[in-house]
Amino acid sequence: MSIGLLTIRADSSPTMGTGHVMRMIALGQAWQDRGGRVRLMGSVGALEDRIRAEGFDFIALNAPHPDSEDLALVTAHMRKGDWLAIDGYHFDSAYQKALLDAGFRTLVMDDICERNQYFATVLLNQNHGADAYQYQINEDAALLLGTRFTLLRREFRTAEPRKDSTPAKAGNILVTLGGADPDNVTSAVLAAIASLKDDSLRVKVVAGAANPHLDRLRDDMTDLPCPAELLTDVRDMPGLMAWADLAVTAAGSTCWELCRMGVPMLALQTAANQMDVGARLNESGVAISLDAINKIHQNNLEITLHRLIHDKTVRNYSSNVAQTLVDSNGPERVVNFLLNNEDFE
Repeated sequence: MSIGLLTIRADSSPTMGTGHVMRMIALGQAWQDRGGRVRLMGSVGALEDRIRAEGFDFIALNAPHPDSEDLALVTAHMRKGDWLAIDGYHFDSAYQKALLDAGFRTLVMDDICERNQYFATVLLNQNHGADAYQYQINEDAALLLGTRFTLLRREFRTAEPRKDSTPAKAGNILVTLGGADPDNVTSAVLAAIASLKDDSLRVKVVAGAANPHLDRLRDDMTDLPCPAELLTDVRDMPGLMAWADLAVTAAGSTCWELCRMGVPMLALQTAANQMDVGARLNESGVAISLDAINKIHQNNLEITLHRLIHDKTVRNYSSNVAQTLVDSNGPERVVNFLLNNEDFE
């Protein structure tokens, strides 16, 4: 039975990153699994082919909000009562209110409770500890808060978490700092790995095809004393994560994918909106998190990497706690709520 159309409004760019679009793909996949049709509107650059490959309809938007073209185009393609999912920090309170006032049912994604006022039919914050936020939002809004609602893509929902016993030493190191990494934190990580002078490590670096620092990364990898590989078109991210004994990642949505796969991690806070996530990961023991917003202290990075590589107890605890936080049912819970206004276990 068809459940109708879900419209997604999200953007990505070399400076904005890909996380917003990728988690909206996860929501769209779950909507499709229930028999619905999905349409994504946005400025998405190199991700357009990925969106079309998912079977989503796509409408390009060349002038995102606050340009007036954004609201005008979205409104022109929507019908009252349709569901519209909105994901991006540039969609401010005025944008949210305009779409809600137009009669659309809106799902607003949020991470850090940074606005004085939110407007939504449903507000979703999938991060650990999100239930501690005091959202100022219209009284009839529903709140879906916490990792029970983590939007994992289909490949993570069906993948088996890594089951190998935790090795005494982490030999396989996965470095994944997001599709864009505008500040090239990846180079700092590679320099720290090089400083360990450990030729027994094996390193795989994931970077988006649009990453502007690919040539620099290739040069950096020649300084490593161990085998290393740069990957720009990854088709099996769960497989890469299952390979890894340790991941170095940004403190964003990838953390929840690593949790699902049970991979110990060093989470680097590469943007202000990742500070709370990083703090929660530290507190829970899921990860060690370091501030990489204000030029990361190279010595701290080297010391932390060395500790994680050699401390089996910390990595084993991280893996076990991580898997208790995130299961495979988050997208289904969200879609079920949108359709039935109720959660399920």
